[in-house]
Amino acid sequence: MNREGIPKEARVVLEGWRWHYNEVRPHSSLGYLTPAEFIAKEIAASMHATGRDTAVHRAFAPRPVAPHQQQPGAILSS
Repeated sequence: MNREGIPKEARVVLEGWRWHYNEVRPHSSLGYLTPAEFIAKEIAASMHATGRDTAVHRAFAPRPVAPHQQQPGAILSS
């Protein structure tokens, strides 16, 4: 259905409902938090997620990568 077939008042009411449904109400998939609360919680957890805290906050911290060191006299193969 195109937007021209829906009265403006109905579009306003439906948009308000859609916004509330998606942005304001708590979502069971987000642990019954609103999307804004969930994002704030994730950001706060990730700001502290280094080393030991990674396990506590279940966040991802990339492993440090040691530079490759070629041994003296080693022959590179292609």
